[in-house]
Amino acid sequence: MKPNSLDELYQIYVQDIYAYLRSLCHDHYLAEDLMQETFYRAYLYLENCREDKIKPWLFRVAYNAFVDHTRKAKRRITAAYTCFSPLQIVQLSEN
Repeated sequence: MKPNSLDELYQIYVQDIYAYLRSLCHDHYLAEDLMQETFYRAYLYLENCREDKIKPWLFRVAYNAFVDHTRKAKRRITAAYTCFSPLQIVQLSEN
C-alpha cells in the first residue's frame, strides 16, 4: 500500500520511526530531530521508492540520517581537539 501523500506516510510510520531512532541514539530530542530529517529526506526522494518497499526504505532513510549525524558529531569533536596543541590538551585534562 503506497500512501497518497507525505502526510499519510507520516501518520502511518511516525511512531515506528521514532521508536527505532530512539533505540539507536537513546535521546528523545535527538530522535525527534532525526525523525524530522528522515521525513524531509522521504519527501525529497519518495518517488524513487518502490510501492511494496516503503517501510524498509523509510527505516533505511532513518538509519542513514542517524549515521550521518554521528559522523558529523565525530568530525566536530575531532576538529575541536585539533585547535589545541598536545600540551594544551594535557593541561586542560589535568584541570
